[in-house]
Amino acid sequence: MEKRIKISGPGLFWPGQTPKFKNAGSGVAWRKFWIGYHSRSTTAILSGFWGFHHKEGTIKHILLLPSLNLPWGDLEGEVRCFLSHRTNGFWAQYQALIDQNDPTYFRIPQDERQEILDKLRFTTLQLDGSTLRNKDSTEIDDTVQAFLNLRPDGFALNVKKQEIAILEFTRAMDTDVQWEARKDAEKRRRYAPVLDFFNASHKRASWTMSQINFTVGVRGSISTADILERVGQWTHSFVSSLERLGVSRKPDIERTRKAVAKRTFEAHDLMLRSYFAVKFSPSGQVDFSKIRTNSVALQHRIRPRSKTTR
Repeated sequence: MEKRIKISGPGLFWPGQTPKFKNAGSGVAWRKFWIGYHSRSTTAILSGFWGFHHKEGTIKHILLLPSLNLPWGDLEGEVRCFLSHRTNGFWAQYQALIDQNDPTYFRIPQDERQEILDKLRFTTLQLDGSTLRNKDSTEIDDTVQAFLNLRPDGFALNVKKQEIAILEFTRAMDTDVQWEARKDAEKRRRYAPVLDFFNASHKRASWTMSQINFTVGVRGSISTADILERVGQWTHSFVSSLERLGVSRKPDIERTRKAVAKRTFEAHDLMLRSYFAVKFSPSGQVDFSKIRTNSVALQHRIRPRSKTTR
């Protein structure tokens, strides 16, 4: 049985394994970010009633948590119905892109390609080149499993308000103005179907689900103000995301923000050291424990962004 550590209020933190990451640097930074909450100096900053989970967990695992006590019954069947619902919505939105002479030919405008492919992902339709067809039963089963096996970096529960937050931590290349907005939009597209499924389901009882993204630049950039990308669409800053999880005191936000930037530099430094150690090792063998021990974060200064903010 896992040990439960009391935070503040009735929120609980489950220590355990950290998630596996496609980007090793993001994994290190994310692990350091949440493990920081174990420390004596940062445990006190958590307010409200959020419980944070940073171990591996799929969407299926989250939906079936005993603490939610949701009457799913046939969860896979619910997802199949959701795929059909999304298919109907897709046809309603993109019917005009079907060739009138060949109903299997689907014309995708280049500037809408990624958005359309994202919306097609969790439907009963399959796009092969420019041919749009219905998936067979095996393909639909695979799509259902792909949906349930989506694996966010972490999640948080607010039992008092009955809220679930999907947490995503990303270390992105910060060499242009739009770096954070692009990555934030990518993450939102990835989990938008999950939020749509859950929040529209009559099985969710009084629970609601949202997504909170933490995006850090590889050069240590961390935003301090929300950015209006287009009408009605904001990119929430790192600081704003902390505040949504109850970290509201300015000294705590600054300490957390600088600690995350430091860990990001350390992760980047560790990756570069490892790369060059392997590349120039005459024997092909490297003692990575020494590299990790000697990895030191660069000194940095964090500046707020100057774009239109709120």
